[in-house]
Amino acid sequence: MERPPRKKPGHNLAARLTYACFIVALVISMMRFGTTLVQDPTLKVWRTGIRLESIARASRAFYQEFGKWPESLAAITHTGNARMQAWEVDSRKTNDAWGWAFHYEAFSSATGYGQVYTVGKDGQPGGKGVNADFAVRFSYQKNR
Repeated sequence: MERPPRKKPGHNLAARLTYACFIVALVISMMRFGTTLVQDPTLKVWRTGIRLESIARASRAFYQEFGKWPESLAAITHTGNARMQAWEVDSRKTNDAWGWAFHYEAFSSATGYGQVYTVGKDGQPGGKGVNADFAVRFSYQKNR
């Protein structure tokens, strides 16, 4: 039986260096792409919307558990109730993706809903695009 030919000593090292350079280039390009994704305004709007919806769901869960609507965001971030633990909102997620605190309006029987909203990237009422106000209302029914 014949022995396979031996590789030259430098060949294996060259292949490893090429592979290492490829991995480094891949990591650098992923870091750049990842930074772009984190700063993408569309993703920030989406992330803010998810946070607003989770606060609205927690408000409905609070009502179902205690028979009254929460008066503030603090009421659904620190209930101290084991049954509400699954619905509690992480206090770090009571800001929008631009760092502005959410505004919370408790449920009102006069309007038939409560709401949580953000004033957008610029932090000012009104605006267009990423600067627009964005609200999620909550009531007895989910989609109101």
